[in-house]
Amino acid sequence: MDIFYSILFILFFSLIFVCQVRTKLIIAKERKDYLLTGQLKKGADSILLYTSPGFYLYTFHIKKGRARLSHNQFNPDGGAWTIAASHNSFYNFVGPSVFEIKVKIGTSFNQVDQLLIVNPSLTNELIFSYDKKEIAS
Repeated sequence: MDIFYSILFILFFSLIFVCQVRTKLIIAKERKDYLLTGQLKKGADSILLYTSPGFYLYTFHIKKGRARLSHNQFNPDGGAWTIAASHNSFYNFVGPSVFEIKVKIGTSFNQVDQLLIVNPSLTNELIFSYDKKEIAS
């Protein structure tokens, strides 16, 4: 019975270690194709978009898969971008297709809002690119 608990203990902490070792979030550049793996596959499953304050028209080219875009504000309580920026903070895209959205990027506690693209699929990959154009409010 001692061996059983020892093996269970090792498996448990191995699983925790594997879940903690995630790829670092990178910032996507415009007009470049990105591949995001599924949630259960090795590789990046999410990516940040470069943001600066202002009004923008984002055009997303979803070439394969599904994507979820979240627009978040900085929360000083946790030191992270966890507050939804507005009532339209989440968008779901299904490809292959092209989507356009207007976004107001603001600041909260001297931190610029973040836009995060996530591949919600567990196993299927997402291939996308985007363009950004500043517009008048």
